[in-house]
Amino acid sequence: MSEFKAYSPNQPGLHQGTRNHSENYYVEQPRDYYGTQPIKAFPGPASKMQHSHALSRERPDLASDPLAHVRDAIEASKKLLDLPNDWDGEGSQAYDRRTWDRATRFVATQAAYLWNAKAVLPAPDIGPGPNGSIDLAWQEKVFKLLINVPRGADVITYFGRSKSADVKGTIRDSVADHKELFLWLMKAP
Repeated sequence: MSEFKAYSPNQPGLHQGTRNHSENYYVEQPRDYYGTQPIKAFPGPASKMQHSHALSRERPDLASDPLAHVRDAIEASKKLLDLPNDWDGEGSQAYDRRTWDRATRFVATQAAYLWNAKAVLPAPDIGPGPNGSIDLAWQEKVFKLLINVPRGADVITYFGRSKSADVKGTIRDSVADHKELFLWLMKAP
């Protein structure tokens, strides 16, 4: 199997999304739920991490296209772009293509970074969020994570829970490497 590099528009198994990466970003260090204590990155190399079977690179269904499940989730989420204004009868906004591109680019990029770290990102549920934002949600046995990608250039926010702790924070760069957040949440307690 080939190693994946950071997102590129021609990379197999990933969304063919926007190519503009010229924005300036920085990343805030993840903090615990109360925002008082920084969370340390996953200790040691990711390749020594104890994976559950669901996160292992040894899964036979991942052999031919290791990120197909992520690509399929992204493809299925395109239906959000068809929702009109007030689609829920409560005044919700229609979903902007740029917001969807930003959200799906984030998922594809993180999946590639994790693959390079010898871990497999489970496919998220990609769904409607408040005020035209898009929610990325993972509900796994060892962790739960909700990432909200707002409309426009506002910062991405997240809340995660593992068996050992809760975490919340912001992400200012949707294409930077944030695998430490996922690896920390996915590690066995």
